[in-house]
Amino acid sequence: MPSSLSSEETISVAERPVTVLPGVGPAIAARLARLDLRVLLDLVFHLPSRYEDRTTIRPLRGLQAGTSALVGGEIVAAHVSLGRRPTLALTLTDATGWLTLRFFRFTQAQRRRLAAGTRLSAFGEVRYGPSGLEMAHPEYRLSSEGELREDALTPVYPTTDGLPVKTLRRLIRAALALVLPGLQDDILPPTPHLPPLSLTEALGLLHAPPPSGPPPEARRRLAFEELVTHHAHLLGLRRSVQAARAPVCDTPSALWKDLLATLPFRPTNAQARAISEIRRDLARDEPMQRLLQGDVGSGKTLVAAAAALAVIEAG
Repeated sequence: MPSSLSSEETISVAERPVTVLPGVGPAIAARLARLDLRVLLDLVFHLPSRYEDRTTIRPLRGLQAGTSALVGGEIVAAHVSLGRRPTLALTLTDATGWLTLRFFRFTQAQRRRLAAGTRLSAFGEVRYGPSGLEMAHPEYRLSSEGELREDALTPVYPTTDGLPVKTLRRLIRAALALVLPGLQDDILPPTPHLPPLSLTEALGLLHAPPPSGPPPEARRRLAFEELVTHHAHLLGLRRSVQAARAPVCDTPSALWKDLLATLPFRPTNAQARAISEIRRDLARDEPMQRLLQGDVGSGKTLVAAAAALAVIEAG
């Protein structure tokens, strides 16, 4: 009986392509692919490189160049300089001081919205300008539309050309809303080494931490998950290798004895032990998985020659 489910419905939400998100067409999907972000789960595990603090509006008097801040106040003056490159400069004031908001690209509609008497909140990097401290092209929101203030720190994600951080932030929030409710948290059994956070809780805290910052337990929880997953993957690879068959090289060691007779020295105990273990591996029908390690001059080449002679003697 044919299934009534579409191909999209038969895979988990986490495995669905990023194109299921609103606004993600072929162009945006190609840019996400540059970051190895192809399915929703990739977005969920794309962690911030740093955070911006938009939880508190800072007084204008205490701003410092080289820092980013959320500010708020009233526009008391708006001026357009008509040079080769017209610039819109706004003077923003609060009860403590003033700040210039500067726009090198603006529309006439934007100019009308940002007239004197307008109240707004803005976020950006503070720098020195011609007349004092200023912000260039800050994010802003009119007070009539609400504040930019957030309850949590704002994540800043690693991104690529043509993919603004603001767009990536929106897509990751949408992916979190879809994936986290169905994310399996009980894969790892309780252990004293496991931080007391579920995977869902850790991801939520890392993408939207409180003003004090993400708790160390959140990063430890994801690190523990990653290490366990990596170890399980290696164990799986080892099992698959062990399931394969290898030719048995169980020989009387005649060639090795001939080589020993020509050597002007006797192998060291460590060399003899390594050769014995390798010959024992080669005599089995499972592929050998062994790493030979030693300092320069410790005799690794002789051990390799003994292994090669066993294989040659076995044909």
